[in-house]
Amino acid sequence: MANIEVLKLKVMQKGSLKGFASVRLGGVTIHDFRIVQQDNQDAWVSPPQKEVPMQDGKKKYYPVVELSDTLKAEVQRLVLEAYKREAFDGRDF
Repeated sequence: MANIEVLKLKVMQKGSLKGFASVRLGGVTIHDFRIVQQDNQDAWVSPPQKEVPMQDGKKKYYPVVELSDTLKAEVQRLVLEAYKREAFDGRDF
């Protein structure tokens, strides 16, 4: 497993968007992981996405990076731990 480190965390409250994180995976830094939590659901982490407007006026989102399921789960665990510490002083969220 690559060395994973949460470098920066920005907590916010904008609807279901709860924040952004920058993560270092080995020697690569990836910015703009989103922390998302909808009402009555557990929080999750979404890798950076590219928004593409469609002809019908809707928007479609495509991943900028793709992580293996194992790596994605570990990044999510670490980012949510950092978010919990920062936003809730360690309290459950």
